[in-house]
Amino acid sequence: MKPRQTFIVQSAYVGRDGQPRCYVKNRDTPLLTDTLLNEGDAVVIRGDRAERPK
Repeated sequence: MKPRQTFIVQSAYVGRDGQPRCYVKNRDTPLLTDTLLNEGDAVVIRGDRAERPK
């Protein structure tokens, strides 16, 4: 199993469409999430989605 790089959430919000999103450090575009995250949470990026590491 290869190690996954984690990123730190800089800000999180709910978009106009009701989908939670977040910005991570060193990324310019927002990422979709399943749940609303908190600033400082660690996430793994998969495509255009951010997930909490398992």
